[in-house]
Amino acid sequence: MSMYLRVKRGKQTIFLHCEPTDSILSLKHKIKAITNVAPEDQKLMIIDERIPCDDAKTVKECKLEDAGSIALLFKVSSDPIEWEEINIARFDEPEQPPPPLGPSSEANAARGAPVVVLFGGGAARGARAVVFGGLRMGASVVSLAARKAI
Repeated sequence: MSMYLRVKRGKQTIFLHCEPTDSILSLKHKIKAITNVAPEDQKLMIIDERIPCDDAKTVKECKLEDAGSIALLFKVSSDPIEWEEINIARFDEPEQPPPPLGPSSEANAARGAPVVVLFGGGAARGARAVVFGGLRMGASVVSLAARKAI
């Protein structure tokens, strides 16, 4: 039975696809592919109980459930004892509000607004669209806008 885990560190959340029979060490190898941090420099902890997950145990043995969250910690230095503290940002209390969506794409681009590409089905289910700096553009201007974004 497939499942996924939310691996959280700071403001980053990694959605990791796994099986209940996967070892914690195999999860760390998957995380290495994303973060480029060696498995021996990672620690996975159950957030609520602050219990580290043993590399030899499986996801099921650590009592991790589908859509559950675990904390990812990195080594602070070469000392094997020093690890980061659990520091997970809460999304309900953002540090800075996101830039407002509005008609001024140049102003949003100047503030570093993200480029988001949305694709839908046919006209009945929502036409293809691209969002650049808060403006919704039809598919006919996608190539022009994409060239400007690059």
